[in-house]
This record gives sequence, structure tokens and C-alpha cells, in this order.
Amino acid sequence: MFEHPSDAENPFDSSQTSILTRSGQDFNTQVLPLMCDNSVETADLMREARAVLGIFRLPGKGKLVFPDIRLTYTLLDAMLEGAKISGGERYTASVIIAATINKNDGGINQLVLRTGCSICYGLVLVTAFKSEEKLTSHFTTPTLRNSKFLDGPVPKDRPSSFHDKIIERDGHQCAVTHWWQMGYKGEEVPQNAMKTQLVATHFLRRAIMSGEGKGTKYRLPATLDMLSHYAALPKELAYNFSARLDSPENGMMLRAELHMDYDDFSFCLLATKETNVYTIHWFDEVSGVAAGLEEVRFTDHSGGGIPLPNPKFVAIHAAIAHILHLSGASEVIDAVMDRFFKDGVVPAGRITDDDDMALRMSLLDIDPHQRSLKDLFIEYDQDRMQCT
Repeated sequence: MFEHPSDAENPFDSSQTSILTRSGQDFNTQVLPLMCDNSVETADLMREARAVLGIFRLPGKGKLVFPDIRLTYTLLDAMLEGAKISGGERYTASVIIAATINKNDGGINQLVLRTGCSICYGLVLVTAFKSEEKLTSHFTTPTLRNSKFLDGPVPKDRPSSFHDKIIERDGHQCAVTHWWQMGYKGEEVPQNAMKTQLVATHFLRRAIMSGEGKGTKYRLPATLDMLSHYAALPKELAYNFSARLDSPENGMMLRAELHMDYDDFSFCLLATKETNVYTIHWFDEVSGVAAGLEEVRFTDHSGGGIPLPNPKFVAIHAAIAHILHLSGASEVIDAVMDRFFKDGVVPAGRITDDDDMALRMSLLDIDPHQRSLKDLFIEYDQDRMQCT
């Protein structure tokens, strides 16, 4: 993905590329030409990728591999949808198409073995680490096997300026409900204003770039590569990614209930044609405090030029939320966390790579005291097919 002037200056191992591209050189060299061929429209790549996924529906193909087959299908199908939000359509479609080239089985083994548990692992990286405060252009060009990780981990503790700047920018109000911060007595507050406890909420959890744990030198490059490819991160954002996670552009003020809902991907914000205006999309039952609210408008109330939310951060959260809910992967991730980690929370660094994730999923699959992953995905897929 990135070229670094000196490996000696880079303390992180660069061999771990994006979780979608941890494959052989032959496979990787097939992805770039597809992705960079300007003569092929993105819409055409997306159509071809969806046609490729049709192989999963053919009789008998499920015998080639075990439970991962339905996991892979639902994840890839959902990733194509999420890519429309994040900006990673060409990359995601190219990876799917490349897996089928010159394959007698239509590429199903390549898709399953290369992406199944790896994608789920990547989702765990981005979703599972809970915050300790539970309350040819400017885009990067991936060089798939020669990635160079240019950014370090976030500091252990979140700076107080994150909260202070965001609450000032958002005018001491919840971005969704416009309720005021409890205890705030600014002259602009109406006499009968509704007040509540507000929480500075990250669009992307800072723990995804945590430096804690044994797998840091592998996990951080994989995480940044995944986000860079799937979200087409601008170079200036990717090169300083960790620092930007603690910037006001990666947060908004929410009342405590909505903070928990957003952190759990129960709802997301979708960009509109109007800059800094988003529609609220709920995946679960609408929280009572947000009933009837459909739009969020971000404005800098500080008068001091505090950055507004970065559309890329908002879009990545929305894309991941769509993947989790469209694929049913959130159920699997929750099952793994509930089974293997105390209180269902994964401490940063406790999952080191996709092989570790695969092992945990396999153990869950054969544990007689837990629902089988195979049964879970077969049941989910059958329900999904009936709805389409």
C-alpha cells in the first residue's frame, strides 16, 4: 500500500497486508489490473462480482469446504453493499473477480480460503475492542504485497482535548436530539431546555490502533491496510491515521443511550448530497429518545474553526454497520466474544491474526454447549433467501 523510505525507520512488520489480500503473488497481481483499468466502469465490476457470487448457490458446491462457505458468501455479499458507502467498490469487486480467474471450481475455494475467516477477523479488529470509557489521484494506490505501514499506535490514554473540543464544536448539545449538556449554563440555553449527560463518541474506535498486546506489529498494518483499501483513504489521512482518531473530526456528542447504540452499530449516519448533513439509519429498534428524528446537521458552534466530522470516518462506521447486519456476522462475532472473553469484551491485542480467529470459530463450532456456526449461517442464509 505505502512505500516507506527506510525499513529501519519503520518499527512495524510490513509483511501483513490487507486481510482481503493475504494471498499468493499470482492472485495479488490479478487484482491490481482489474482495479486500475479505467476502461471498465465500477458498475460493471460490481455486476461481475455479484455474478461470481452466484457460484455459492450452485448445487453441491457446499461440499467443497465446511461451515466457512456460507460465512464467506454472506460476508462478501454484504461487503459489496458496504463498499458503496465506504468508497471501496472497485477494490472489493476486483478481489472477488480475481479469485475466479482460471479456477475450475469457479473460484469458490479461493474465495473461502482467502477471505472467510480473514474478513471476520478484520471485523473483529474494528468492532470488538471496547472503549475503556464505555459510557491516480489523492487516493492511496495499493501495492498489495509490498505494503509499508507508516503510522504507529494511538497513545494509551485518550487526550482530554477530544471531549473538550467536540463539546465546544457541537455547542454543548447532542448531535442527534439537541438536548443540552447537564450543568451547562451558557446564555444561549433556553430556560426550559431539555438536559442530559453527553458523551464524546468516536466514529471509529481508537482501540483499533492500540499498541497493546502481542500481535501489535501484525495487527496494526493489517487494520490500516484493510481500512485503506476498503475505504479508499486519502493519503494524507492514512499517513497520520492514529493521530486523527483522537481528533474532533472522529467524534460527535451524543447522549449516553445513543452513545451505546452507536458504539454497538445499532444505527449509523449516511451522507446526503448536502455537506455535513447525514440521515440516521437504524438497524435495530429505534431508541425512544431518537423517535421521529431523521437527520443530523453538523455545525461548528465554537467560532474557532474546530474540524467538523470527517466524512470518511462516518462512512467507514456506516459501511461496517451494514456488513455486520446484512451478513449476520455480528451474531458470530458476539458468540466468539461471549465464549472466549470475559464480559464479551476483547482486550486490545488478544486476537493476533486471522488464524487465531479461525481457531476460535472452529472451537465454537464443535462446542456442544454453543450454537454451531454452521447452523447459525445456514439458518440465517435460508431466512435471507426467503426475503429476497
